[in-house]
Amino acid sequence: MLHRLLDGFATRFGVVIAVLAGFVLCLSAGLYFQSGANRVLKSHEVFRQNHVRDGFVSISDMLRLTLVVDELVASNALTPALHDKLLAALDILYVRARSLETRESTLFPDDDAETPSDAIFALVDFVDGTMAAGVHDIAQLKLELLWHIENTRSRLVTFLDKMRRQEDKFLDQQAREVEQQARVVGVIFLVLAAAMSISLILLRKEIVARHARARAERRADYLAYFDALTTLPNRIQFTDKVEKRLKKKLPTGVLLLDLDGFKAVNDTYGHAAGDAVLKTTGDRVAAAIAAQGGIAARLSGDEYAVCVPFEDVSVLEFYADSLLEALCLPIDFEGERLEVQASIGVVASEQVARCLGLTFSNMMRAGDFALYASKEGGKGRYTVYDDALEVKFSERRGMLEDLEAAISDGGLDVYLQPKVHLPSAVPYGFEALVRWQRDGKFVSPDIFVTLAEEAGLVMDIDLFMLSQATRIIAERNAAAGATFSVSVNLSALHFNGSNIVEDVQTALERSGLPPELLTLEITETVQIHDWERVRHVLAQLGALGCKIAIDDFGSGYSSLAYLRNMLADELKVDRTLIEEIVHSQESQHVLRAICELSSGLDMSVIVEGIEDIAQSEVIQKIGCARAQGYLYGRPEPAELAIDAALIRVAAPQTYAS
Repeated sequence: MLHRLLDGFATRFGVVIAVLAGFVLCLSAGLYFQSGANRVLKSHEVFRQNHVRDGFVSISDMLRLTLVVDELVASNALTPALHDKLLAALDILYVRARSLETRESTLFPDDDAETPSDAIFALVDFVDGTMAAGVHDIAQLKLELLWHIENTRSRLVTFLDKMRRQEDKFLDQQAREVEQQARVVGVIFLVLAAAMSISLILLRKEIVARHARARAERRADYLAYFDALTTLPNRIQFTDKVEKRLKKKLPTGVLLLDLDGFKAVNDTYGHAAGDAVLKTTGDRVAAAIAAQGGIAARLSGDEYAVCVPFEDVSVLEFYADSLLEALCLPIDFEGERLEVQASIGVVASEQVARCLGLTFSNMMRAGDFALYASKEGGKGRYTVYDDALEVKFSERRGMLEDLEAAISDGGLDVYLQPKVHLPSAVPYGFEALVRWQRDGKFVSPDIFVTLAEEAGLVMDIDLFMLSQATRIIAERNAAAGATFSVSVNLSALHFNGSNIVEDVQTALERSGLPPELLTLEITETVQIHDWERVRHVLAQLGALGCKIAIDDFGSGYSSLAYLRNMLADELKVDRTLIEEIVHSQESQHVLRAICELSSGLDMSVIVEGIEDIAQSEVIQKIGCARAQGYLYGRPEPAELAIDAALIRVAAPQTYAS
C-alpha cells in the first residue's frame, strides 16, 4: 500500500503537491510561533504598563507630597499656596489609590493585608480631616504626615515586591508556553523536513525512473534495428535497407554467411566462447565491407548477411574470397585458439530479376539455396547463384511445394521398424519412420527430411507421425490384444518454442494409446539454447507417462550435453559405433562404457544398426538386451510390420551363427 502511494506521488504533479504542502506547513508553523511570541510580548508589556507602572508612579507622587510637607515645615504656616499644593498632591494620590485599588483586587483578590491604596486613602482622610479642623501645630502635622507617608511608602514597596514576584511567575508561565510552542514548531519542522526529504526522494525516484524509461526506450529502439551481441544491424534493418535498394532497382549483391563448426565450439568450449566467435565474426564481416558502403548484418544465430552496391559477379566473388580469408583466421579465447570457417551463398539482383522476379524474398531464397549448395559441396567455400543453380533451385522449390502439400493432405506414409528383446529377438515395439512417394517414386528420407528441416517443416512432419503412429498402434493393439510400444522421432526444435506437451497429450487422447507405450526419441541434430526450458518440457512429458529416448547417441559433439541435461529413459546407440563393433576393441570399450554409464543413470540401452549375427552376439556379450536393425526387420508399411511382429511373437525365431 505504501509502495503504491509513493509511486503515486513519484510524479511531477505529486512532487509539486508535496512541496506545496511543505510550504503551507512551514508557513503555518511560522505564523503559529509568531502569534505566540506576540501574545507573550503584548501580555508582558500590558503587565508592565498597567500594573508595575502605577506602583512606581505612586512612590513618585509620595515624594512630591513629602516635598510639600518640607515647605510647610520651613514656612511654619499653611499658606494658601502650600494649601493648594497639598490638595493637588493629595488629589493625585487619590487618583493613584483608585487605580491601585483596581489592580490590587485583580491581582491579589484573596490578600487581606493592608494595601497601598488603603494607606493612601488613610493619608488623604487624615489630611482632609486636619484641613477641616484647622492646622494649629505644624510640627505635629509634620510628624503625622511623615508617619502616613512612610506607612504608604512601605505599603507601596511591599506591593511592588509582590508585583515583581507576580511578574516573575507570569514570565515563567509565558516561558513555558514559549517552550511548548517551540516544541510544537520543532515537531512541525521535523515533519516538514521529513516531508521535504520524501519529496526529494520522490523527485529523485521520478528522475531516475524517467531516465530508466528513456534508456529502455533507446535500448528498445536500438534492439529493434541492431543485434545486441555484435552491434550489427539485425534482420529488420537489413531487410528494410535491401528492399529500398531493390525498389529503386539499384545494383545489389547479397552474400549470406553461415559458420561451419560453430555448434562444436559451443558444445566444447561453452556459450561464452560461442559469443566471442559470433562477435569477432561480426567485426570481421563489417570491416571487410566497410570501405565499399555495404551493409553487414547478423540475421540470427551464426547466420550473417552482407549487401553491397554491386551486381557484377566477379566483384561479388572477390568479396566472398576476402570474407572467407578473414573468417578462417583463428580466434583467441582465454588461451584457446578457436577455428571456424564459413560457407557463403552469393546472389546478384540481376540474376534474381531474370529468373525469379526482383523481390527481397526471392533474393534471400536464392541466397539460401546458394548457401545450402556451399554446405553440401564441402563447406568453407562460396557458391554463386547462377543458371545451373537456378535449375536445381527450381527442382528444390517444386519438391518443397509438393512436400508441404503431402504434409497438409496426409500424403506421407508411416513405416515401422521392429525393436526386439535379446537374445530371443521377439519384437516389443516399433520405431515409426516417415516415408514419402513423389510422383510414384520414393524420395530418400535424407533428402526430404533435410529439406524439411531447412524449410521449417520438420516439426509438422513430427506431429503428423505422432498422430498417425499412436493411432495405428493403439488400433492394432486393441484388435490383437497386444501391447506393442511405438517410438516417434521428435526434433529438438520443439524445445525452442512450441506446444509439444499439448500436442502429445492430444495425440494420446485421440488415439487411446496408453502413455507408457509411447517413446519420444529426441534427435541431437539441432542446437538447443535453453536447457532450462528443455528440462521443464521433459518433466511435463514425463508427467504424462511418456518415455524419453536420446536418439543417435554417440554421433555428435553434443551427446554428453544431452545426457547431462535431458531426463531420459533410454539411450539409442548410433549405428556408426556398431559398424566396426566385431573387430574394433575400441568400439567395444566405448559401447561397454555407454552401458555402464546408462546403468548408473537408470537408463536402458537400445543398439541401432544390427545387420548381422556377429554384431548381435558381440553386443549381447557386452550386456545389451535390446536392439534394432535390418537383422530383425527392415522398415515396412505399418500394417505389414505389425502383422510380421505378431507372427514372431507367436513363434519366436533364433538368431545364431
